Amino acid sequence: MKLKNTERYYLPGTKGQYIHLATVTHNTREFMCFADRVTNKIYIEETTFGNLMYIQDDQLARGLYEFLLVHNILDMSKPLIVDKPEGQ
Repeated sequence: MKLKNTERYYLPGTKGQYIHLATVTHNTREFMCFADRVTNKIYIEETTFGNLMYIQDDQLARGLYEFLLVHNILDMSKPLIVDKPEGQ
């Protein structure tokens, strides 16, 4: 697994509800970790041709989660983002 992008930004078209935390590559696959500001939930999903897909493989999902923990991506003690979301 490799971190491709750890820049935090509002995901386009979400009016500031979702914030990108990281993009991870694994073999030829790409995954995105993002936070929902309304529910405070963190999601890790596979990105395929611009679409987000649920990760069916529990072992892979657990591995991604642990990888993101080790790299402090899931450290929610630091501010999520400092600028204003789009449309606000």
